[in-house]
Amino acid sequence: MSKKLIAIASTGGHYVQLSRIMKQANFDSNDILYVRTKVNANDTPSFENESLIEDVSRDTLIRSPIIAFQMLKLILKHKPKWIITTGAMPGLISIVIGRLLLRKTMWVDSIANTKQLSASGRIAKKIAHKTLTQWPDLVGENVQYKGRVI
Repeated sequence: MSKKLIAIASTGGHYVQLSRIMKQANFDSNDILYVRTKVNANDTPSFENESLIEDVSRDTLIRSPIIAFQMLKLILKHKPKWIITTGAMPGLISIVIGRLLLRKTMWVDSIANTKQLSASGRIAKKIAHKTLTQWPDLVGENVQYKGRVI
């Protein structure tokens, strides 16, 4: 049941970027648990090593404990060495929980953020073990550029 990596992102562009990173990284798919946010109440996982969690944003922060509990359960169950996210609030919550549980963490800020890191990215760079941007001009304290996903 143990996974080497939990890869989490909000559904949509964040998840597309995360999927491309995982494909390029050449991990064995059995070593990854993909986690994405639900699109609607009837949404189901698309494949065997995918789990769904509720969504949360700045507008729905009151839901943060729900997502935190869902991620805590997944991390304790799968015991990953790494948690990687391309973002949004559920990814940030996962980074925080990962740090508390002594897991390695990585934040990859979305390619859409061309002028500055996202709000979550600005928080993540203070918490995550590694923070990456997809724009060389955004490199700074605790933020590295290793290329673009798209």
